[in-house]
Amino acid sequence: MRLKLVVGRTQPQWRRSVYCANNDCVEIAQVNGAIMLRNSAKPRKVVRYTSEEWSAFTQGLQAGVRDRE
Repeated sequence: MRLKLVVGRTQPQWRRSVYCANNDCVEIAQVNGAIMLRNSAKPRKVVRYTSEEWSAFTQGLQAGVRDRE
């Protein structure tokens, strides 16, 4: 799947994590109210979240909530 098909006409402005030390990094972009994540080593595989899903995720991180196996 091409990224253009996922996001329509708006091209994402990808930002890379400040913790990235090589070319295998987490990147994030916001397009049309959606939050998109990808691995810079595999840029065609994009995970898309709604703003509500992303907000719940970041609030959980701030509260120290995480899955445990």
